[in-house]
Amino acid sequence: MLLVQIIYLYYFSIMIKGIATKNRDALMSSEIFEKHRYKLKLNSHKLLLGLIQSIDHDAKMFTEVGYDIQGLFKYLHLENRNDRYDVVRECFEDIVKNPLIVKTSEKKWWGAPWLSYEFDENQSQFVKIEFTPKIRPYLLDFQKFIHLKGRYITAFSSDYAITLYPVFRWVLEAYHGKHDLSIVRLKEVTFTDDEKEYPAYNVGASATKNFLYRVVGVKMDTKTKKIEIIKDSPLWEINEKSDLAVHVVGFVKSGKKYTGLKFHVVKKDAKQKVEVVHKVPDGNMAQVRIPLKDFYETLNGYNKRAKAANQKELNVHEYAEMGGYYIHSNFVHKKMSDTERKDAIKVRDAQVIIKQEKEQKRTWKTEGIKEVFARHRQTDLFEQIERETKKDL
Repeated sequence: MLLVQIIYLYYFSIMIKGIATKNRDALMSSEIFEKHRYKLKLNSHKLLLGLIQSIDHDAKMFTEVGYDIQGLFKYLHLENRNDRYDVVRECFEDIVKNPLIVKTSEKKWWGAPWLSYEFDENQSQFVKIEFTPKIRPYLLDFQKFIHLKGRYITAFSSDYAITLYPVFRWVLEAYHGKHDLSIVRLKEVTFTDDEKEYPAYNVGASATKNFLYRVVGVKMDTKTKKIEIIKDSPLWEINEKSDLAVHVVGFVKSGKKYTGLKFHVVKKDAKQKVEVVHKVPDGNMAQVRIPLKDFYETLNGYNKRAKAANQKELNVHEYAEMGGYYIHSNFVHKKMSDTERKDAIKVRDAQVIIKQEKEQKRTWKTEGIKEVFARHRQTDLFEQIERETKKDL
């Protein structure tokens, strides 16, 4: 027995130690969120991403890693719970039972468990983890990956929020924040595509509306036709608790049927809370706007100059705020006081009048030219007739 304990002590002294922390990134292949899927409960999802943080991306093979059980309790905010051992064990069971599902075509698909695990507190305080070799291409050998930071992952309280957050990270990093997601794909990644299990989201005329309202967290105002993010919904939670500001800028339609959502995702400054505009403010807001694409070009120029001068670079929200703008859809709108708004209206009306006057002058000029031209043509015709008459005489 003593020999066994000595062997265990030696083994754990040389074993790689992993730490699940809120300050590190978990790196995962973007292909997972583009094409594949996996289903985990809230704490299980948090735990998996915490474990992935400690993978050595320079290693040529997976190795067994030990995680201090007390560190896992702290990471999952379980330190003061009496059932903390049961919760962590159930999380590991959930991770093993729900594999990564890879589907490359209708006739080619497979699934593999994420990892194996072992824990015996009589021998050690470490939980031994080893990721499955078949999972390797999606956690180690990849060129395109997304960053998932622990402090945002652990802050979520919704299963759908923690599932959708990596998808929006993928939209940000793979498509520079602008991408359409089909409702079919959104149902796939949230595992709400089963008609028997979720009939309210898949059967009937209100199925799409129910899905968007309860799972994603958006609705359309029937009066203004604006898309609003519902408070305390999964999308609202992502905007409030993470480093992302997710805007729904429109619907994708096929005929009269809504088939997807148009997303615009930007990264917020982690040190500064940035308010996400869910709908266009009214009242003292004048309709002066700049296309977001042009605004980004201006921002890039500003940041280049700031970098050259060793000054702080700004994100899009900071730059908009500095200039007195707010972001909505694909435009940046100017904030104005009542006085500025009245002045802007006067300028706009004056521009309309000037344009009308120019159009009128252009019309007069055109009509005048036509009249002179017609008169000259008529004179030439008379002269020609007179010449022809003289010849006949």
